[in-house]
Amino acid sequence: MSALPFTQTQKGGLLIREFSKDVNSSELAWHRDREDREVYVKSGQGWLLQLENKVPKVMTPGETYFIPRRTYHRIIKGTTNLVVEISELKREEALLREFIRSVDTSPNSHLRDPNYIRVVLDIDIPLNESYPFSPDLQKRIIEEQLVLEGFFSDLKKLGGDSKNAGLAMRYIMQDSSRLSDYIDLVNQEVKDFYEKCKDFLETLVNALKELPEGVGEVVEKVVNWATKVLEKIKSGVEGVKTSGWKGAMVISGVLVGIGYLWKELEPLKDPAAEAIKKLKSAVSAAGKAVKKLGKKTESIDLQVPLLTEALFSSDEDFQILVEAGEGEESGEESTTEKVKSAAKELRDLFMEKIKEWGPGLLKKLAFDQLAGMLTGGIGTAFNALKTAYGGAKLVFKFLGGPLGKFVDGIKNPKKEAEEAEKGVDDPTDANFKEKNEALIRSAVRELLAESVEFHELDSPLQYNRSGNVKRLAYCDTSVTEPPSQRDAYFKEYQEMNFRGRSGRRLKKPRPGKIIPGVSNVCIIGFLDYHDYGKTSDGKQMWYIDYMKTRGDSQGQGVASKLLDEFFERYAEPGGMVHFGKMMRKEIGHLKDKMAEKYPDIDVIGAKNF
Repeated sequence: MSALPFTQTQKGGLLIREFSKDVNSSELAWHRDREDREVYVKSGQGWLLQLENKVPKVMTPGETYFIPRRTYHRIIKGTTNLVVEISELKREEALLREFIRSVDTSPNSHLRDPNYIRVVLDIDIPLNESYPFSPDLQKRIIEEQLVLEGFFSDLKKLGGDSKNAGLAMRYIMQDSSRLSDYIDLVNQEVKDFYEKCKDFLETLVNALKELPEGVGEVVEKVVNWATKVLEKIKSGVEGVKTSGWKGAMVISGVLVGIGYLWKELEPLKDPAAEAIKKLKSAVSAAGKAVKKLGKKTESIDLQVPLLTEALFSSDEDFQILVEAGEGEESGEESTTEKVKSAAKELRDLFMEKIKEWGPGLLKKLAFDQLAGMLTGGIGTAFNALKTAYGGAKLVFKFLGGPLGKFVDGIKNPKKEAEEAEKGVDDPTDANFKEKNEALIRSAVRELLAESVEFHELDSPLQYNRSGNVKRLAYCDTSVTEPPSQRDAYFKEYQEMNFRGRSGRRLKKPRPGKIIPGVSNVCIIGFLDYHDYGKTSDGKQMWYIDYMKTRGDSQGQGVASKLLDEFFERYAEPGGMVHFGKMMRKEIGHLKDKMAEKYPDIDVIGAKNF
């Protein structure tokens, strides 16, 4: 028996295949081809062609049948031999070559430049690679270049300072040395603001911790809040990735965030120092008052329990210090009242601001979540920053300095804006030529998408809502390495418990539970969901428990593609999809997008942002 269920000859660009009427049906298996194909039937009776999810069609002699690439299909045996002519519509090699020619016409093109590839596109070039690059590396370069160009396609939505900043950012990202200089400038400003915030918060926390235990309880909320903010900015600033064009966007967001924080903290610096000084003076005076009563006090530490009891128990417990103050001149505030007043002044100074900021301040300092928000499009990035930090004026107050150093390099801002919206090459380049590339780029993007698969799995995560949660996973087969840093739910890690069951902070953190990662490194996004029951009309309802995109793959539309696949696979007209408790605006936008795209499906969600 031959390895294939047919005999084949080649004539020019055609494949001539003959299938015997005696072929075993089991050999005519379902399969798919990498390229589009046209099949012309020369002869044969009773043979059928079936595409996936389609009813079989009779293969009529003299007719041509189109089979899309990567579509499962099979033929069903007839009563006579089948002879067909197959023309394979090869596209990949020709399209990639045409794309390279269209964006790589200059001898000094950045797609040949190792510095551009490493610094701007953030792609490591193996030591054994040099131009012309291997097909796999070339594919990665083209894919990242297309993502970068697409990032500026919504520039047309911007105006004023936002548009000028977008043009400057694009100009910076077209050259490795410009990008390196920009990142250095931003990093320096981030460092300056970070040191100011850190010094202030550390000084505040240390000063409050020096107070006797009882006094510390009065301002415990201030200490806890300052400690949380300090931990947040330390982990965020020190752990942020600053390489490549995406890193440049993230560090730009960090600059706005840390600048915003210092703008809020700076007015508190002098009043806080004065309030702490006043409180320490009052505590010291109270200690001396206790000594006057002849209590055993070998050191100030031995006075603390007595002082604590007097300050924070019932009114009667203040009697010891009231007695101590009886010798003071009439009308003068007692030592007890001085301590209470000073502690209240310090507490009120901060609590007023903490209430004003609300819990949203810590969310604004979640720098590790900036990648998705800031790499999904230049318009989306600036709008997100303006919404988070209080308007365009404040955003460009911090970004204006670093960006301003590059604005003069843009030769024709109007023309560059037009080209940015089309997603083509840098018009500031002297070798720039007008090109009609839309068709080629669209085809290349489609080809690159062929490395994507969707997997149906059981979710490894535990949810209170349901014990049978499923997962739709987005697998990019070109991804072969796990995340380089901790990435929750994509890379397994162990939680650490910093507080005991009572809520008290532990001196030494304890190992907590193991948080599982993904089952395959190719998974760069997932959507967890469960069966939510039926509507009154018997239509299926689904509940989306959680969605997440791998940190180094954000800004590529993974969440949108997951949702499109989910709706195509599972949702049905008249049914319902519940997005659950939506904690971020981006999820709300996706929910609205799906509701508009699928009007015959009830798409709902609880807004919590």
